Amino acid sequence: MRLPSIVASFASAISSDAISRGSRCPQASRWRTAALLIGGLSAGIVGISAYAALKLTRPTRSYGNGEQPDGTFEPVEFLSTDGLRLSGWFLPAPEARDAIVLCHGFKTGRREMLPLALGLRQRGHHVLLFDFRGHGQSDGQWSSCGWLETRDLEGAVRHLQQRRELEGCPVGVIGFSMGGAVALLAASQMPEIAAVVSDSSFATLQEAIATGFCALLRLPRYPFASLALWFGERLVGMKAEQVRPLDAIPDLSPRPLLLIHGTEDRVVPLSEAYLLYEAAGEPKELWVVAGAGHVEARQRDLLGYLDRVDRFFRRHLAPIGEPAALRPRSPGSSRS
Repeated sequence: MRLPSIVASFASAISSDAISRGSRCPQASRWRTAALLIGGLSAGIVGISAYAALKLTRPTRSYGNGEQPDGTFEPVEFLSTDGLRLSGWFLPAPEARDAIVLCHGFKTGRREMLPLALGLRQRGHHVLLFDFRGHGQSDGQWSSCGWLETRDLEGAVRHLQQRRELEGCPVGVIGFSMGGAVALLAASQMPEIAAVVSDSSFATLQEAIATGFCALLRLPRYPFASLALWFGERLVGMKAEQVRPLDAIPDLSPRPLLLIHGTEDRVVPLSEAYLLYEAAGEPKELWVVAGAGHVEARQRDLLGYLDRVDRFFRRHLAPIGEPAALRPRSPGSSRS
């Protein structure tokens, strides 16, 4: 039985019990009923909110646990910059001149990004895809929805820099939803990240939890969202107000940025992408995909998506010591 149903049943039982006793002491019974109902409903709201916090901070491991796919894959392990063991796959490409890190979304994992990774390798890019902490085969219990995951991406970039065969290769990052936010946050602190593609990222975690609460958990925003956020912050040991890609994104410039978002996103509204785009410095692009929901742009047209991302990275990534392609100051946005 779902928690809201339990609360409703509890309240109904209290009310029935009070009515059966009402004839003996009407005034006392009414007060007792009110007190029990208020107490029961309050306890129910708190309990549901705590349960929602667990759902938000403790990801499943349904992705990334299968056997290694066929083909040229190298299983890799490396440490996040705060010492957590992370698991991933490295896909080498013959004569590649750059390397791209893929960052998955909340409650998914590296396998979600495998078709994209294969396509990018086929187009001549080295690719690293890995599981964030608490996901797939990586260590960790909790997800901080972007805050601590920046340390995971930092560890992934460090891993690539330490590979001798990649010496001189620039590193680009593409992230989805939470992974898109992580890409923006980490790149603002790591000049080693030379170009960023962020797909369906939120602008601030607080607003993302508030607006996405109904879509993700099928619970009303009020009164549950604030309480769930309060519980979640204490489980993970961070403040949601710290996770603000909107504040970090200006620091990416002059490194190139491509933002991707669907018009029908019900988890992170398109307005979040416009906020990020306005806050970002040049060079920047915004690709708005008509009819796409949350992180659905690549599902609607994988080949078209691959072509767009490949062109972006080829244009803006050049081996260290060589000039990148000329970058227009105002590329603007596009809609498809």
